[in-house]
Amino acid sequence: MADRCTGSRLRAELDKRDMALSHAQLQRFVAVGLLPPSGDDGRWPSRTLVALIRIVRLGRTVTSLDRRLLRLRRDYHAFPVEPSNLRAAMVRLVPSIDAPVRKLRFVADYARSPMPTARQLPVVRVRALGRVDPNVRRARPLRGQRLPSPEVWAGILRSVDAERVGMWAVGWYAWLGDVIPAHYAPEPDPLAWIPFEERVILYAILDIAARDPDAQARWV
Repeated sequence: MADRCTGSRLRAELDKRDMALSHAQLQRFVAVGLLPPSGDDGRWPSRTLVALIRIVRLGRTVTSLDRRLLRLRRDYHAFPVEPSNLRAAMVRLVPSIDAPVRKLRFVADYARSPMPTARQLPVVRVRALGRVDPNVRRARPLRGQRLPSPEVWAGILRSVDAERVGMWAVGWYAWLGDVIPAHYAPEPDPLAWIPFEERVILYAILDIAARDPDAQARWV
């Protein structure tokens, strides 16, 4: 393939792999933030094909583009989602989370409350950062306090500007994807029954709420 490809060429390459994709679908991937816009020449880097294959393949089991975005964002080097698109996808997904109170309680109990302090935790390799960084560990919030009700979750996510969400998301993904499983190993991750993209949203809600404790009275 050439170094830069048109949308038609990318779709033709997908067709060769039995992955049909329309022009409208390609533009939708761009609109939600799964893919960057094409350059001034109307072309994408050839590596975009690899990202497209992953997006389409995941779509066989996960139809929601927002869910695909949050899940693929875990590989930030391949999917460097803009903070505004990340926050928007999280807000849109809030109403689709079933058993929301139960899931939030599980995340609060297993991702925060029982965890030892940062000094007691072993240093683990954090793939999201590409290096060993013990400073990824989070403080324990909301212990002994009521959790935010689902009705205010979207508002909590909107209460923080997108750039902060982008910065904090590095820690959210590392904590949920690496630190929590490493802490409970060799036992299974107790949160594995919750879709990963929902874990990110729920953890973000808890983290944002804990950063502004004075606002909790308005949220519960």
